[in-house]
Amino acid sequence: MRKIKFLVIAGLAVAPMVYAQPNGSDSPTLQSILSELHAIRAELHNQQAQSQTMKVLLFQMQTYQTAINRATQRTDDARANLTAVIEGETYFSADIGRDEDSLQEAHDEVDRKSLASDLDRSKASLASFKTMEQDRVTALQQAEAELQKAEEGFDSVQNQLGQVLKTSR
Repeated sequence: MRKIKFLVIAGLAVAPMVYAQPNGSDSPTLQSILSELHAIRAELHNQQAQSQTMKVLLFQMQTYQTAINRATQRTDDARANLTAVIEGETYFSADIGRDEDSLQEAHDEVDRKSLASDLDRSKASLASFKTMEQDRVTALQQAEAELQKAEEGFDSVQNQLGQVLKTSR
């Protein structure tokens, strides 16, 4: 970079002197300097373009990383919700088993009616938890798909950035 700055400054300093000299023998030297200045300018332009591209790609990576973080949180929450529903199903399944056993052993009609009522409520709760489980599984699948999409986008931008870095060397 210092070489480029030096050559640009040197070129600017030499340019007025060129016009002041009437000698035609310096023309090849001036053409050489002018060609080198054009090459330096083109390289500087390419470096600026690569720098801008890298800035855009880094911003995109940051955006995807934020999306990954949100999607990961949603996925974790969906898994926790599904686990809670499954635990509820397990609880009510065990409760149903206990109520059925107690109902078979009950001899008093009042106890039988109370146990039958409890059994019906537990079965209704279990059915409700089964429905919730289906909803939670769907939510988990959507969260995982969103996470995968964000990760694929991040990987794509990371690959593009790698290609830009390779070409800049």
